[in-house]
Amino acid sequence: GFRNNFLKLMSLANYQVIFLSDQDDIWESNKIELMMRSHEIISNPAVIVSDVNQLVERKSRGEKIVSEPIADKIIFDKNNDLYQILFTQNNLKNRRPGWSFSFSKEFIPDIVNLLELSNSIFHDEAIWYVGIIQDRLFYLNRITGDWRKFSGSETTRSLSLSNLRNNNKNY
Repeated sequence: GFRNNFLKLMSLANYQVIFLSDQDDIWESNKIELMMRSHEIISNPAVIVSDVNQLVERKSRGEKIVSEPIADKIIFDKNNDLYQILFTQNNLKNRRPGWSFSFSKEFIPDIVNLLELSNSIFHDEAIWYVGIIQDRLFYLNRITGDWRKFSGSETTRSLSLSNLRNNNKNY
């Protein structure tokens, strides 16, 4: 399944900064440039998340929803709209899809360990948790693409709000 595919891809990664991609999402043309600049500003290993537009299929029409707000953050670099996400109760829930992340290769062993410990979390949740637990989770307040969500997809079927709450409680 997709979880094991991402796990394998992360283990094969050769570059210092990793970007994951889903086949149906639309990246802004400057996404990599913006996020790589953020890694340079932070200057040491980090997990960075960005904003996305959610394109949600509702019966026969699409609906565009802006990303859920990030709570409890502090400014890291005002000129580049870069914030550090604080480890608080409000931020225990992953609020972004995996393709809106970039992360240092140095996090991969911790991400893999967390995924192996729990069969109920997805790769993007593991990346979020590792970043926030290590105080290395950052937020780029810029939209870097459109997240397409289709009814009947694997994540739409399995990611109800109650499932997310149960995953976070278990974790």
